[in-house]
Amino acid sequence: MPEPKGSEFAGKNEPTTPDDATTKPASAARPDGVRPQDHKSKAGSSDTRKPASEPAGRTVTSSKDDATTQPVVTKRPRRRPALVDTRAWVPPTFITLGLLGVLWLVVYYLAGYMIPFMATLGPWNLAVGMGLMAAAFAVATLWK
Repeated sequence: MPEPKGSEFAGKNEPTTPDDATTKPASAARPDGVRPQDHKSKAGSSDTRKPASEPAGRTVTSSKDDATTQPVVTKRPRRRPALVDTRAWVPPTFITLGLLGVLWLVVYYLAGYMIPFMATLGPWNLAVGMGLMAAAFAVATLWK
């Protein structure tokens, strides 16, 4: 005697109702490769996970309405530095300070006694000339 459909003796893979015959099991994967039990998100939100094959720094978006739509890959804009560090002022400053130091010492040795403020400074003129040259070398360390 055949057993009626829907009884407790019916096979597990055998559909018990006509609706069960047309539906997929709960463990079936969707076309986008995500299984329903793995995807636990709120209704209306989109899946923002990136596939492992996509390089970092790129965003993948796809349409949920059409399963045949290819994913769209967009690049993120690169961030520019807030302040461009230019050191174009270093070579002219280095050369100017060095030449001023040498020029100060040459003028002191040749005509220092005839220039009133150099005569007043006396031997401190050596400190001024050497200080200008030391400042030139200090500025030179900033050159890239």
